[in-house]
Amino acid sequence: MEKILCKSGESMLLKKIAKLVIKLSGLDSSDREYLIVVCLSNDFDVTKYLQIANKTDIKTIIKTLLFLNSHRFILIQKRTNNIKITLDDIRTTKKIQDIANLLDIEFVDHIIINKDEYISCLYDDIKL
Repeated sequence: MEKILCKSGESMLLKKIAKLVIKLSGLDSSDREYLIVVCLSNDFDVTKYLQIANKTDIKTIIKTLLFLNSHRFILIQKRTNNIKITLDDIRTTKKIQDIANLLDIEFVDHIIINKDEYISCLYDDIKL
């Protein structure tokens, strides 16, 4: 049974995007953890997505956003078990958000998802 941790109907759209990207990238059957950068159009359509081995590779994330000419993005972190957000998650996400803001790229959300549940930094009021 799915545990929904978000509060808003809009968060369901983000969850659907997260699940779709994970399914399309073949990660839904993987037992490894990944980070996916999802580039969005001005209308929040997925334009591109790229799997990155780990979330601490900030240079690769920013380079990807610039190379793909992204105007906004979502980070989707696929975990194999616990979705609890750590202090390290918050610090890394904040760094990415700050750099993106300097480059006029809108950070939309960081979603952590596993097989049964997900959490959204945006809709679960996680302060970055």
